[in-house]
Amino acid sequence: MDLHSGKLHKDFHDTLDQKVAELQKLAAEQPDIFGDDENDGGSNSSIDMGARETTPPVSVFKELKPSESRYSLLRKTEL
Repeated sequence: MDLHSGKLHKDFHDTLDQKVAELQKLAAEQPDIFGDDENDGGSNSSIDMGARETTPPVSVFKELKPSESRYSLLRKTEL
């Protein structure tokens, strides 16, 4: 079986380099679709700036508590 022989794993990694090369070739041929990476030297400054400007959402972990309608042991009615 392919699951235990490692053939699938090997095929994945062997074809991965080919797929990456094809995508890079396609990106070089059509920079308007994939973004113009040649002009900015390959740096993703617009992505980096967007990551710095956003803040994580406010955590609601402190407000979590057990549901009063679900857990009857909290009311000790079944003891």
